[in-house]
Amino acid sequence: MNAGSGTDGTEEEVAAFVSAAREFCEWMESEPADDESERFTVLVLVSDLYAKALMLPEVDTESLPPSDLLDQVHEPYEPVMTRLGKFPGREYWWLERSGDEKSEKVADDLGRDLYLTYCALRPGLDEFDSKPAGRGWAIWSWYSMFWSDWGRHASRVIQVLHEHFHEKTGSDDAGDA
Repeated sequence: MNAGSGTDGTEEEVAAFVSAAREFCEWMESEPADDESERFTVLVLVSDLYAKALMLPEVDTESLPPSDLLDQVHEPYEPVMTRLGKFPGREYWWLERSGDEKSEKVADDLGRDLYLTYCALRPGLDEFDSKPAGRGWAIWSWYSMFWSDWGRHASRVIQVLHEHFHEKTGSDDAGDA
């Protein structure tokens, strides 16, 4: 399903993803900055993370040693919750399309999207860093959860923040005319 599977660069692609995931998680665990810096930094971090996730290799779980990674639940980490509580302009709307071509307007929250992305990444990073034998499970977890859940949340973050900067740039240009 991805361009990263079956290539000679798999180790480099995993290392690039781990670096992007680590940078995102460290940002999530640090003190917030001003509103525009927060928005732009998230746009850069999540865009990079998304691009790197597309290159993750598929992992055959049959060949992996037993792991408790799937049983881990990441408890809310106070600095993350503080950062997300202060994140600017969190509410947005998107259209959910059903099979019968009808759409429903859904309210959502950037803080929720960022938190779910963080929760999908942090346990894998902890596993990857602490248990060399568990690295395969971490990669499998990131890859499978990207396609089933956190990739959707990350793409919404990118879309909402891109729109924010698009509108800001458009309004600045309109003032100069």
